[in-house]
Formats: sequence, C-alpha cells, structure tokens
Amino acid sequence: MSVDGNPFVRVRRGEIKKIITGVIFAGFGITGILMSLGYNLGTPTRVGPGGFPLLLSIILTGLGIANIVIGTLSAYETGLGSWRPRAIYLIPLSVIFFGVAVRPLGLVFTIIGTTVIACLANPKLNLIEIAIMCVVLAAFGAGLFVYGLNLPFSLFPD
Repeated sequence: MSVDGNPFVRVRRGEIKKIITGVIFAGFGITGILMSLGYNLGTPTRVGPGGFPLLLSIILTGLGIANIVIGTLSAYETGLGSWRPRAIYLIPLSVIFFGVAVRPLGLVFTIIGTTVIACLANPKLNLIEIAIMCVVLAAFGAGLFVYGLNLPFSLFPD
C-alpha cells in the first residue's frame, strides 16, 4: 500500500491496543481451557464442574482471536495511547475490597463500596451517576445472590 501515489512510502497496519487485548484474552482463554479439562465435563444436559468454565474459556479465546485479527487489519495507531493509572490501581482494589468487606459489612454495603471504588477510576462520572449505579447494582446483587440463588450472604452487617 502506498501513500499519495508514492510507491516507496508504506503504510503500517495494526492497532496495537486491540492486538495486545486479544493476546491477553486468548492467553486467559487458553489457560482456562487447559484448567477446565482437568475436571469432569459432564454431558450437554447435565453439565459437570468443568463444562461451564470450558464454554466460557472457549468464548474468551474466540474473542481474543477476533481482537487480534481486527487489530491486525486496522490502520496503524501510534503507541498505546493514554493510560489511566488510577484505573490500574482502583479496579483491582475494588475486587480486594469486596473480598475483605463482604462478611463484616454485608452484601449491600460491600457492593456499594466496591462500585464507588471502581467508579473513581473514571473521572468522567459524576456523583449522580455513581449513586444510580450503586443503587441498581446493590439491588441486583441482593436479588440475584440472596433471593435468586439462595447464597448464604447477609444483606447488612449483623
């Protein structure tokens, strides 16, 4: 491919962010596939403990391969773009917070705290949006995990 009719100037192809994302997805997917094969897969009507993780890992691997292909076929972008260091720290911190706080604070307050910590990673969110997300996710989490799946979570602190 040439630029402005000059056959000696070549256009580079490949969007590096999509390629890196695809490699990460495919890597986690392949790891999940290999790990799930160590469990009983069951049958299509009675899925074993390895069946559902295998299905999710296959989907994740497929998404990774699709990202690699799309990134390779896209026009070249310079570098990785802008990084948000806050997101790199706050998203894992929110997961750690959930694991540590779910027993002492109860599910509702833990989901609210996790949501607030994760939302701080995005400076574009305002307080009203964060509050709406907290209410919706806390209600959904309580409804799904406590009432829908009957998991032994306490909703509020004891």
